[in-house]
Amino acid sequence: MKFDKGLVSLAMTSIALVLTCCQHRVSTILDDPDCSPPCWNEIVPGFTSPEEALSYLSSSPEIDQGNKEFEISRGYWSWLFTPGYSESSGRIYFNEFNVYEIALVFDRPVPINKIIEIYGDPQFVSFISGWADTKWMLFVFLYPDRGIALKSFDFWFWPDRDDVRIGQATKIEEIYFFEPGMLWDENTLSRIFKLNAYESTVQESLQDWHGYGSYQYTSKELR
Repeated sequence: MKFDKGLVSLAMTSIALVLTCCQHRVSTILDDPDCSPPCWNEIVPGFTSPEEALSYLSSSPEIDQGNKEFEISRGYWSWLFTPGYSESSGRIYFNEFNVYEIALVFDRPVPINKIIEIYGDPQFVSFISGWADTKWMLFVFLYPDRGIALKSFDFWFWPDRDDVRIGQATKIEEIYFFEPGMLWDENTLSRIFKLNAYESTVQESLQDWHGYGSYQYTSKELR
């Protein structure tokens, strides 16, 4: 029996892709029960010094040591994760005394219900929208007393929709850890929201979490 080498190659590639997609990838955030948020990888915002954090990062097997920028003079460190982890990149912000924020990006967005199962319900939510070339929407879920923020950004939000609908499958792209109680610190606020919006805009957008369902959003143009 003769086989078409092209078809065989295509079939093998397809099988490899399916197996890769189905493999469980360890999360350095959600699969680390020994270090409760806002702690990550033994680094605690508000307590861990830059020198201690750098020591942890430099010896961490999760971090691709060939794809990192550890320049203390720049006020942050950034890196890529090694293959096999659910996170793709990370960044740590610090001052001369301690780390004050950790930002971690998922390689593939994670459904919010998976995170809520672990962290519980957020205290506040914030939805801010505006127009660039298209209508965009910023989704932020806040745990200010625990130093956690969940975030995602939709560049193609429906222009005629007057509410935001949050379901169990709503995707989260990034997680921020910060010192509990320091949400309204200027540095923390600007890193999480990444908008040239004043604190009043964020304050205006805050709502209590009331579970999955419909929420209003605040309109704001990028400046």
